[in-house]
Amino acid sequence: VDDCLKSVETESSAISLVRDVQNLMKSGGFHISKWSSNSREVMRSIPVEDRAAEVKDLDLDQDQLPIERTLGVSWSAESDTFSFTVDVKEHPHTRRGILSTVSSIYDPLGFIAPMILSAKAMLQELCQLRLGWDDHIPGDYDKRWCRWLEGIRDLRNFEVSRCFKPEGFGAVVLSELHH
Repeated sequence: VDDCLKSVETESSAISLVRDVQNLMKSGGFHISKWSSNSREVMRSIPVEDRAAEVKDLDLDQDQLPIERTLGVSWSAESDTFSFTVDVKEHPHTRRGILSTVSSIYDPLGFIAPMILSAKAMLQELCQLRLGWDDHIPGDYDKRWCRWLEGIRDLRNFEVSRCFKPEGFGAVVLSELHH
C-alpha cells in the first residue's frame, strides 16, 4: 500500500484507528509511518518519528499544517480542502499537442472533469474535421484552445472542501456523491 486515506467522525476515533493500525501492522512485522492528519490532537498522539516529514518539526500549537499531495491533488491539512496544481507544458496547437496536454492532467476523483470534458469534446470535433495529428488547428479552435489553457491555469485558485457535511449536521445515515 502506498497511501491510505481514511476519515472518521471524531478525534478519539482517529487516535484509536492509528493505534489499531500500528498494532495490526506490527503483528505482521511491519512498521507504519508518515502519518498526517488535519487534527492537531491526532498528530500529538502520534510519535514524532512516525509522522510525515512535513509535520515532524512543526510546533502543533503555532505552525500551520502542511499541504500534502495525494491521489493527484493537493490536500491542505490546515483548511481541509483539496486544490490543484496543474503544470501544463507548452505543446504545439495540434491534435497531438492537445491530446498530450489533456492526457497529462491526472484527476482520479473527477473534480475537474467538466473542464477536461470540454477539451476532449474539442478533440472530437477536430477529428471530425479530418485534421492530421500534426496539422495546426484552425483559427476558431485555436482561440478556444487558448481560452481553455488560460482556464486550466486558473485551477490553482480552485478548492474543494474535503467534507461535504455541514458542521452540526448530525449522524450521516447514507451519503452519495454524484458528478
